[in-house]
Amino acid sequence: MPAVSSRDILLFGGDRSVRIHTEPLDPPSAGQVQVSTRVSAISAGTERLVYTGQLPHELAADASIDQLQPDRQDDEPYPMPYGYACVGIVTAAGAGVSDTWVGRRVFAFHPHATHFNAAPQDLIAVPDRLTLEAAALYPNMETATGLVMDGAPIVGERVAIFGLGIVGLLTLRLLLGYPLDRIIGIDPDPARRDAAKTLVDHSESTRAVVAAPDDVERTKEAAGVSDRSDPTQDPQGGVDLAYELSGQPETLNSALDISGYGGRIVIGSWYGTKTAPVALGRRFHRSHATIRSSQVSTIGPEHRPRWTKARRSAVVLDLLSDLQVKTLGMETRPFRAARGTYQSLVDGSDQPVQILHSYSHSISS
Repeated sequence: MPAVSSRDILLFGGDRSVRIHTEPLDPPSAGQVQVSTRVSAISAGTERLVYTGQLPHELAADASIDQLQPDRQDDEPYPMPYGYACVGIVTAAGAGVSDTWVGRRVFAFHPHATHFNAAPQDLIAVPDRLTLEAAALYPNMETATGLVMDGAPIVGERVAIFGLGIVGLLTLRLLLGYPLDRIIGIDPDPARRDAAKTLVDHSESTRAVVAAPDDVERTKEAAGVSDRSDPTQDPQGGVDLAYELSGQPETLNSALDISGYGGRIVIGSWYGTKTAPVALGRRFHRSHATIRSSQVSTIGPEHRPRWTKARRSAVVLDLLSDLQVKTLGMETRPFRAARGTYQSLVDGSDQPVQILHSYSHSISS
């Protein structure tokens, strides 16, 4: 299949607008291949920030993804492409690249676009055992894997997950395989809670509780939280580990409220420009709780000596191969309908847990 000479790429305006921009695309140069995108996953929390202009200018481009680096000299990031989960088919190879690459299914950290050129070393081959939809969740599963590694759950612990978006659900999916005393999933959205309950049902776990944030009594009971405000007076109460994945900075207070003495809180949310007061008063200090960031672009420093990118990638692909994507509330929508898709992210209308852009009438697996 010959290389195309133009492509359509999604541009965010930062003012609750998106547009599909047609631009020239050179043939793949020496050492490159051209990829025709089939699906790309929307990172709802992050892309909602990009869509509404809440992206900090200094963080407008992910330094770990070359395609997100701005090519302008001013400080204004918009209009800008975004996205980092494209799955497609290699359709052409440049000089010096084996023709065996043509026809391969690949994943790339690339903004939403119909086609793109990339070096083979920057692509991840999609095994035959994976559907394209599952492969599009590679960054999410990579993030969930890092979250579990950073939290380091211990046998018999109580763990809470605040936020059951796609990353929260995948984190729940991984934790359901641990011999924990209790797992508590908390989210205000009924569709996300339903997806979490489906995951729990498929795992046949009797140790998991799924609740809404306003179901305080049920959450506290599951967490073993007493009415005592001083955690040193009840050192066995509360959760041992809490994940803040809601995207709402004020939720950190809820995580602190149910964390026990010596509890660990891992923040996987990226808040953009959003801030909220955090209660770091007497109870926090007496609890000796720790709050840890979990950066998705890198791995925790204690793991780096042994966990190479290749090793982590192999683990993530294996985890994805065992995933039943139908249990995650995924929905595919046409790339051309992007304007309505992103509007639904901010108004909450008709919003599934995970949306994929589709670049063809049918998705092959």
